[in-house]
Amino acid sequence: MGKGTNVQHRTFSWNEVQEHTELNDRWIVIDNSIYDVSRFQKIHPGGAKIISHFAGQDATEVWLAMHKNQELAKKYMKSIYVGQVKDVMNYDAEREERQRDMEEIRQVAIKNGWFESNPVFFIAQFLSIVMFEFLGYLVFLYNGSGWMSYFGACLFLATAQAQLGWTMHDYGHWSVVKNRKLSHAVQQFYMGFMKGASKHWWNFRHNRHHAKTNIYKKDPDITFPKDVFLFGTRIPVIFGKMGKKNMPYNYEHIYFWLFGPAMLLPVVVNLEIIYYLIKRRDRFALRDTLAIIGFFCRYTLIYGSFVGGLWGAVKLYFFVRFLESFWFTMVTQMSHIPMKVDFDAGDDWLVSQTLSTQNIESSPWNDWFSGHLNFQIEHHLFPTMPRHNYHKVAPLVKSVCEKHHLPYMVKPMLTAMKEIISSLRTSGELWYEAYHHQ
Repeated sequence: MGKGTNVQHRTFSWNEVQEHTELNDRWIVIDNSIYDVSRFQKIHPGGAKIISHFAGQDATEVWLAMHKNQELAKKYMKSIYVGQVKDVMNYDAEREERQRDMEEIRQVAIKNGWFESNPVFFIAQFLSIVMFEFLGYLVFLYNGSGWMSYFGACLFLATAQAQLGWTMHDYGHWSVVKNRKLSHAVQQFYMGFMKGASKHWWNFRHNRHHAKTNIYKKDPDITFPKDVFLFGTRIPVIFGKMGKKNMPYNYEHIYFWLFGPAMLLPVVVNLEIIYYLIKRRDRFALRDTLAIIGFFCRYTLIYGSFVGGLWGAVKLYFFVRFLESFWFTMVTQMSHIPMKVDFDAGDDWLVSQTLSTQNIESSPWNDWFSGHLNFQIEHHLFPTMPRHNYHKVAPLVKSVCEKHHLPYMVKPMLTAMKEIISSLRTSGELWYEAYHHQ
């Protein structure tokens, strides 16, 4: 198990816990119990890195948020139990009160059934996806593959892919069905066969984003390959003072359109997936690879006769992904890029998520267009909650934020999208000034 195997039922101080943060010697604390995850991290369903980010830390709140069936999780954790923390972490009274308030909201949500999904909602969501794919097929069938009909069909297909993304995301968070194996199987179908992407790559990456949102070097969503972008107000200044210039960051609000919406899904994501599958070479990678092959067979069978066989289906895929990329990038980033980006300060769950996320005004269009990710704060605080229930818990979250004088930002969608660019411009200017005055 690791170093903790021979010290069952002993007690340790927090100073001792914080000594176990190395690659082959990692302890985490959940509800004052210490667990040696040194070996378990390699088989952790959420990936190894998400555990490594909490080495030597109290992971109770994120554990509660990310695990829907906590009793099942505890069964697996018995074999890696080390002991108990004998001293109380020296949290201030306000933090302890915030944690109690969050637990109270969670209990209210459980009592009211807000963690239970409505099957009709998700069946309707699936049928709408099938409808948009079918509309794309009908455009090709009745109008041929001229440029106008090709573009029109791709708009329908991109809409289907975007909505598939939101639904795949639901199953990835185990927020639709209680059965873990069924949830993963459906997500594999959506992500692999329907979208042509890697389910396991997505889960391992996305779990880290949720666990350490907007934390530099820990959230993969803000550590773009080789720091192509700098976010927030602190990181750019540090880079500038250190004389780092991986990119002309004062223009990042301009090249964002190339590396962000234009290239994110068709290029960056596909390269990451290929690298992930080659690097892992295990049964998970094999499943994802077979599902992706199934996707291209599906696209070739359905659309190949209209667009020129397999090669035409591949080109169709990349153009659809290009269109979807604008949709996906703007929706996912408008709630995070304008918010605080910093190093890990070990904040409690409520503080860390409200400082790093913001909501978008709710309306039937906004809810559908964003897959209910316009309720980004609620989604990050309660990721296993079905998205159709976010609006129910939102008033409670807002009230506790007001009580503790924390931001609860709600913006119009276009305003939030514009803030992506304005915040990048600000970050770039901060870097430029620090770089030229070091």
